[in-house]
Amino acid sequence: MNDLMQSPQPDSANKNPANKPSRRHIAFEVRFIWWGLFFSAAGGFLLAALIAATQSFDFILGEFLFSYIQLHGFLQITAFTGCFILPVSLHFIPRLAGVPISRRRAPAQILALFVASLFLRMIASLALPFAKGIFIEFTFAVLFFSAVIFCTMILYYCVIIYTVIKNVLQVAKRPALPQVAPFFYGHRRLAAL
Repeated sequence: MNDLMQSPQPDSANKNPANKPSRRHIAFEVRFIWWGLFFSAAGGFLLAALIAATQSFDFILGEFLFSYIQLHGFLQITAFTGCFILPVSLHFIPRLAGVPISRRRAPAQILALFVASLFLRMIASLALPFAKGIFIEFTFAVLFFSAVIFCTMILYYCVIIYTVIKNVLQVAKRPALPQVAPFFYGHRRLAAL
């Protein structure tokens, strides 16, 4: 009778079933969410209010008005989407694939690069209208450096996700994999599963 009350065991001797990820997986990096809210509120909404106020009170920003408008859009969209999509993908893709991220500090490092690039971009773009002489060149150098950091972050993120996808072939028999296989293999390789 006790045998009937127990849940059935899977056929395979898989020690890490898909519905119970192992402790090898990295915890969700919640600081992405807080930084995303900060940059969306401070960089997006406050900068939008500044731009609207300068237009309302005839304060001329000149050619830098477009720089502020572009900074507002960049911070609003990049911070809001990046700080929500990056941690969710770094959390769920390895779990659905059954392949933990090999570099345990990768989410924290990606967050540090992301926040540093957004801070440098925000500070340099806000200081640009007030820079004179050599400080203009310095401000443009900071903007360029923030773009380099941002591109480095994107490349590092892509490498992390690529290693997970590359290693997913080793655990292709996991129960959860057929539901998410199109995201890893594409629709052409789905038929082969």
